[in-house]
Amino acid sequence: MKVGFDHQIFSIQKYGGISRYFVELINHLADQNDTDLDLSICCPLYRNAYLKKLRRSVHLYGAKTPNILYTRKVLRSLNSLLVPTLLEVLKPDVIHETYYTSKAVGPKQAKRVITVYDMIHELFPDHFPKGDRTTEYKKLAIERADHIICISNNTRNDVINLLNVNPNKVSVIYLGHDSQGTKSKASATPNKPYLLYVGVRDSYKNFNRLIKAYAVNKRVNSEYNFVAFGGGAMTRQECNLIQELGLSEKVIWTSGDDALLTTYYQHASLFVYPSLYEGFGIPPLEAMSSGCVVACSSTSSIPEVVGDSVFYFDPYSVNSMSVSIENALSDVNLRNSAIEEGYKRVSMFSWEKCARETHRVYGG
Repeated sequence: MKVGFDHQIFSIQKYGGISRYFVELINHLADQNDTDLDLSICCPLYRNAYLKKLRRSVHLYGAKTPNILYTRKVLRSLNSLLVPTLLEVLKPDVIHETYYTSKAVGPKQAKRVITVYDMIHELFPDHFPKGDRTTEYKKLAIERADHIICISNNTRNDVINLLNVNPNKVSVIYLGHDSQGTKSKASATPNKPYLLYVGVRDSYKNFNRLIKAYAVNKRVNSEYNFVAFGGGAMTRQECNLIQELGLSEKVIWTSGDDALLTTYYQHASLFVYPSLYEGFGIPPLEAMSSGCVVACSSTSSIPEVVGDSVFYFDPYSVNSMSVSIENALSDVNLRNSAIEEGYKRVSMFSWEKCARETHRVYGG
């Protein structure tokens, strides 16, 4: 069976969760014993860093381009011209579209699969620019798909209810996860105990409420610093808020590679995940695999993924966050139990399982 993956996400992202998902999926599809799959990625010009990790048996039709500012649209336009012809020549039996686009590419007789990660654009439209067409393109991609993969039951329910999709067309396949494993040798973390936040901070990620919850709990902010890792440097608005709350000496922003992030997970007193909505939510799994206690939102797909191994809070309530954080820091027995349950929970998610179930969707 020939399976073709289009160019979209690989010409958009240098790094990112979706492109990493596809590379992990493709590699583990290639690793299956007695596989009948002939796997190809059609991306004549790409900027993605993960593609260098592809298995040798995977055909990559493309070349890496320099990471030059303001060229993303140019790459996508050139690929949009070249990829349809390439797919017509390759004649895949299955085309797995890597993101949302207005038009189908490749042979009409090919089975078409799309993965839907979340319905954030539909549920939080005010959080995105007026010219953003993701919602429109996603709807078109879903309508033309022969099968839809969702990464959680929560996302599946949202897709069915918001877009009136036939439930028989939609499968749930959880993402995999790689354990953080042994202790990292990366640079040392702060000497003082700290809470950890990871990733982008705007919009539905709910960072501002979290900072306020940290500020109102004097016991917590007197004993623990707050580290925000990644997501770009603090904005002027964020810096102003932190200053107004009297936290300028307590809130630290830093960034780095996966090895350094692992170090921060392993030494954090608590990882906090206040997002209002997630299609899946990888960071809590990363934290748990590093033996870090987690406090997180009780909304969307998050409870489905992390189960009973965390301290929950209402992400719309500053007080709820504050109480949950203090409980997670103060009860030694519950902390030890959460760490053990976290290790068990992480073991439920593997890329091998993700690949095996996706193969069945293709028709294997």
